[in-house]
Amino acid sequence: MKRPNYLSVLGGVQWMLALLCVLLAASVLYLGYTAHGDRADREEAIRGMRTGAALIASGALLYAVAAIGLWRRERWGWFFGATLNVLVAGFFLYDAYEGGATTDARDIVLALSLCGVALMFFAPPALRLFRPSLGHSNAVNAVRHE
Repeated sequence: MKRPNYLSVLGGVQWMLALLCVLLAASVLYLGYTAHGDRADREEAIRGMRTGAALIASGALLYAVAAIGLWRRERWGWFFGATLNVLVAGFFLYDAYEGGATTDARDIVLALSLCGVALMFFAPPALRLFRPSLGHSNAVNAVRHE
């Protein structure tokens, strides 16, 4: 049996988020190394940008792990991806909420987009594949072995 289309889309979205994190980390490093100012300010900016890039790159690693788990049709991949995406969406929603008057449309669109990605994990096609409590306990094994 071929891979369900919904699973391919969900895994592809996770890979795309991982790639975006890698590109964002590279751009943060670039901005750090091209900072202007005196030597002490530049070194502090580079150190801060390295830390930020490392945190963003760790996000890329987490998204890649979720994508691999989904691609292999593992239940832990669904659980890990759902947890990761709900936490990230919650963080960005809270950030948009706490921004108050400084929150602009980009913050809101980003937060809602990440909520949409998180909700994809709880759509009926994903739940039928990965949740045994819905009466399809052999769905993962049937998809994996056929």
